[in-house]
Amino acid sequence: MILTTPLFSELRRHFPDSEISVLASKKNSIITRKFSAVNYTYEYDKKFLNTLKLLFRLRKKRIDLWIDTKDEYSSTSKLLKKLSKPVKSLGFNIKDKIFDSDLSGFVTGKHRVDINLSPINSLGKIIERATPLIEIPKTDSDNVLTRLEKTANKRVLLNLSAGISTRDLSNEKWLKIANGIKSDYSVILTGQEKDYSNINTVINSISRKNVHFIETNTIFELAELIKQCSLIVTPDTSAVHIASCFNTPIVCFFHNVEWVRIKFAPLSEKQRIIVSKEENSFESITPEEITGSINELLA
Repeated sequence: MILTTPLFSELRRHFPDSEISVLASKKNSIITRKFSAVNYTYEYDKKFLNTLKLLFRLRKKRIDLWIDTKDEYSSTSKLLKKLSKPVKSLGFNIKDKIFDSDLSGFVTGKHRVDINLSPINSLGKIIERATPLIEIPKTDSDNVLTRLEKTANKRVLLNLSAGISTRDLSNEKWLKIANGIKSDYSVILTGQEKDYSNINTVINSISRKNVHFIETNTIFELAELIKQCSLIVTPDTSAVHIASCFNTPIVCFFHNVEWVRIKFAPLSEKQRIIVSKEENSFESITPEEITGSINELLA
């Protein structure tokens, strides 16, 4: 969803009088409900009765233009589009002609942002790349700024949250990474609640003094934390895309799957991507190559 925000922004810029609605999962709807370019957000949760209510609301609205940027076949997308009865639709006709206009010829690159911007190109408003955005509520921003008061102005953020186990780095590796960062930087550790035990283990074993755990309770608090740091170190998660929103320098690690790396690579100007030798593990990635990349970017 973060990588789709350039589409919403460009639609608003080129069609300022249009009403823009987004159909999203409950998890992703958090982003669009706080995004000023979007007028309405509708949640889709796949439950039968809820789906009927949703379709009734969409039919009642009368949609002039339906946009779907998924570049793979989806029977759900096909059904929702058909039952919503938009006047016109844009999307990728992978198996059969689901959409009135096919977006395949309007993609200018292989990154997810490029794919998501293809509807703008198809509407004759050519744009090759735009920066993703996340709008942070003041409360979330203030919460993080208060927690950061005890840290130095120069901060390196280590995001231990991996999303799935195959993206995990061991505590031993995180410890070596933290100890290898330049001493004049505060080292900040963060992650989801399930990562707190690992974070405490690293902090309790670390030899440096200027290390802190900063809790983030919402994706917007995480965004503010990333915004306030000099650099972030993270596995391939949404934190990569949040860093792109603020052009935060980044060291990130990806599995050895080329299409994933190309499609979801960071967009920050200063970046290092470390690719493991494995397709489903970071076992081959060493703390030394991560720390080396960190200090190169901080030089």
